[in-house]
Amino acid sequence: MTTISLLKSNAIQGIFFQEAVGQGIDGTQEVVNAITGAPVKKDLALIMPLVAADKVDTPEAKAVIARVFPPAN
Repeated sequence: MTTISLLKSNAIQGIFFQEAVGQGIDGTQEVVNAITGAPVKKDLALIMPLVAADKVDTPEAKAVIARVFPPAN
């Protein structure tokens, strides 16, 4: 079973989706800043949207899912 099918079958009530691409870009940029002497942010916000089982078919949830699992919806 996929994560999405678990949500749709109510086997799980919700899941936080880690958006690794955005987090990776932000973290990499801070490494570059540190190496080049540019200002470095001490704290990075890691946005991890929650998708609840009862909201899995909403446009907002579908947008989050598409960013994390593009071909697997």
